[in-house]
Amino acid sequence: MSLIDQLLHLPVLVGALLLMGVTTLAGLVVWGLTYRLIARSPLKETRRAANYLFRGIGILVSLFLSLTFADVMLELNQIESSIEREAIMVEDIHRDLARYDSARARRAQALLEDYLEAVIDKDWPALANDKLSEEARVLFSHLEYEVLHLEDDTELQGILRSRIISDVDIVSDMRLSRLEQALAKPPLFLVVVIFGFLATMACFGPHQPNRLTITLVSLYTLLIGLVIYLILAYSDPFQGSTGIDPTSLQYVLDQIRQ
Repeated sequence: MSLIDQLLHLPVLVGALLLMGVTTLAGLVVWGLTYRLIARSPLKETRRAANYLFRGIGILVSLFLSLTFADVMLELNQIESSIEREAIMVEDIHRDLARYDSARARRAQALLEDYLEAVIDKDWPALANDKLSEEARVLFSHLEYEVLHLEDDTELQGILRSRIISDVDIVSDMRLSRLEQALAKPPLFLVVVIFGFLATMACFGPHQPNRLTITLVSLYTLLIGLVIYLILAYSDPFQGSTGIDPTSLQYVLDQIRQ
């Protein structure tokens, strides 16, 4: 398990405070080292140059931080929308199987319910470890077999069969898509943000540390640490306390089993 995975497995408050503490410590260390290195140089000229650099780098860091956070949140919203769409499709499949009115269709309904339960109870915990459960895969294979062997004796059954097969295929793709999303890594821009953050802390070098400046700089580093934690947490949407819950799938399961 990587350090990021270990961090995300901690409670949200503990993980956020830990990363905020790390960024604050790293920022203050860089500031202190830079101050010691340039303490003997002409401070007025150095401070002027550092201020120009601070503005430029600060703008770039803010831009990359905003883009990275927005990209992660957009991806998270797309995943949530995909899960809600999957829940609707599962409910449609179950309803169409009920309209089909045959023994094989009823077996497919029971398999669909068991599969949905396995997704909630088995797949979701497995996604935290970048895997999918074997139980859900086996149940879905049986479901596909039953659906593909439905006999359409009437025109209505023919229409329903085509629609059910299409929906089942889409649900299968959505399950595999969740695995791809779980395997996704944090955005590359995050590396640029971290490097830029350390560069901005180096630009504080000409300014002598005192109680007020240390307090203000610490607030800045704490904010950066919090945003980086949120980016890391939301870039792995099925892990930790901030992970997406299968709420919509659970609601559909409860409805179709009533």
